[in-house]
Amino acid sequence: MRDAKTGPSANEIAEIWASLSVRERLARLLLIRSAAGPDGLPSEATLAAAGAGVGGFHGPPLHAYPPLQAVDGSREFIAALRAHARRSHRLEPLIAANAETGLAYTTGAGGTDVPYPAALGELDPTRSRTAGRAVGQDLRASGYDWCFQPVADVRSTLDDPVIGVRAFGSDPELVAAHVREYGLGLQDAGVIATVKHLPGHGDASVDSHHGRPMVARTAVEQDRHLRPFAEAARAKLASMMTAHMMFEDAQERGVSTFDPAICTDLVRHQLGFEGILVSDSLRMKAVSAEYSPAEAAVLCLRAGCDVANVKCPPEQVGEVLDGLEHALAQNRLSEERVYEAFTRILTTQMSLAPNPDPTHQVAAEASPILADELRVAAVGQPQLDVAADDVLTVVMYQPPGEAPDAEAFGSTLSRVIGHPIRVQYEFTPQIDVAVVISYGQAGPTSWEQDVIARTEQAGIPAVVFLAGAPDLLERYTGALPAVAVPALDVFGMPSLSGFSAGFGRILGR
Repeated sequence: MRDAKTGPSANEIAEIWASLSVRERLARLLLIRSAAGPDGLPSEATLAAAGAGVGGFHGPPLHAYPPLQAVDGSREFIAALRAHARRSHRLEPLIAANAETGLAYTTGAGGTDVPYPAALGELDPTRSRTAGRAVGQDLRASGYDWCFQPVADVRSTLDDPVIGVRAFGSDPELVAAHVREYGLGLQDAGVIATVKHLPGHGDASVDSHHGRPMVARTAVEQDRHLRPFAEAARAKLASMMTAHMMFEDAQERGVSTFDPAICTDLVRHQLGFEGILVSDSLRMKAVSAEYSPAEAAVLCLRAGCDVANVKCPPEQVGEVLDGLEHALAQNRLSEERVYEAFTRILTTQMSLAPNPDPTHQVAAEASPILADELRVAAVGQPQLDVAADDVLTVVMYQPPGEAPDAEAFGSTLSRVIGHPIRVQYEFTPQIDVAVVISYGQAGPTSWEQDVIARTEQAGIPAVVFLAGAPDLLERYTGALPAVAVPALDVFGMPSLSGFSAGFGRILGR
């Protein structure tokens, strides 16, 4: 990514800095949510935030759009947002996406679907570069230039409730190799890669979306968790993201996102990382239960983060900027720290190469790749004798948030698998042939165990699909046959590649 352009000179950065007000300089350090109006274009509040100089936006909220509209709508939304920012001042914002299995993870539809890292981790690292490049091409063609991938956590506890399928594995050298290749694949496509979640979330037994993880590590254990981040720094991946966690022996320093020992000493001096350090979402309960968005932004920037991922709605930008300005006036946040962060953001953004493939076309419906290479583990005889016209019922827990509804998910699965699928979020005795999906990242949940037992008692042809973390098969105690391939994360977001591989085994293909 950095070879095509060297980035701005110190004089260029100083000139841009001088052209902005104090409030606009601070706004460059924020990453917020975007919102759409009735026409699918940026809402008035989103445009106002861009006009105020906000430097980063989470991509448009298009999960509810039909496939074609989602792909085209994303591109149009982002183009309108960038154009408004240019009219207000000469700087465009960065547009970010999680895209953990591809473009559809963010938009709800479209692009190339790639396997979760847990499945990629069992392949040669070159396949992670293939996946990263495919995701990057779709993102760049759709207007995005920042991706919050790859996950560099070394998963080292079976009780992990949130990382699960998102980690490449538990071997730090293997994880490091895949992180490097996936990140370079993204940057081959001209997209900023983000290595997350520093200093490693893979040994936490609390989901930081809902609470504050506390971990204890020896020096040797810490080295294992940091190895992929060190490799990312050597490979010059462009950004890293912090985790909201605490160490038992350093509780007085607080959560790692607010800790200079992590965000400055570790990142800059020990790892030698030169790119953007962005906080994980400051709306997560590990932080937001105690701190306001403005205070959390002050604390993470002061500790050494360059971007405060406030993830607030655009209507709240004013009060966050008020808090930052007050902190600057009170010397709780220094101008030197703001300038340092401003410089890193601008240097990275202005070093982005032009779109390497401006002719790249993004498919309206997500299409899986690498599915035929994925390893599918099995216990018992999981192949079902299903006639071509039989409707196969999928029973699974309905995840919260923006996961696809049953009808949309069933339609997508039917297309990908090539067989009629009906998805429902409760068990009913009228089912003729069933696949029960378990995706608890730390093993089947109590709800999933209950549904598995009821399906077994019903005496119908059935298979359990363990779609969460790859070691779930070790914790599966049911009598029904089962297949296991990472295909769903804790948020209920699917990898069509994983489903294609798992259902191929179930249907004998």
